[in-house]
Amino acid sequence: MPSLGIILVVLLLSCFSAVTSNLNLYLSTQETYRLLGVQYELYYVRNGIINQYALSFDLPLQSHIDDIYFTWQSLRVDPQMFYKMTFNISNPRAMLMPSANISENGEVPNQVSVFR
Repeated sequence: MPSLGIILVVLLLSCFSAVTSNLNLYLSTQETYRLLGVQYELYYVRNGIINQYALSFDLPLQSHIDDIYFTWQSLRVDPQMFYKMTFNISNPRAMLMPSANISENGEVPNQVSVFR
């Protein structure tokens, strides 16, 4: 089973630099209901503060789950926030390499956006 925590750590570490980052990255209420059966937003980063507690959990995904939808937004306009996304899987026999519907690097959008 893929671990959501590993995927998020790679994304989060790529978004942050030595300067303060103002970023929101979370699972929406619709997505947490679909994945976990609860209707709450699950913030991994809120106003630039990483939620270490949320990252400490492995989120086992059921076999029918093919996609995870993250909501994100850069809260700063200038300078623009950039990201670089990479994937690392610990057991390639257990799952295929993940892919995303956004480029591997680019600008974090200033409007609330969803990526898979």
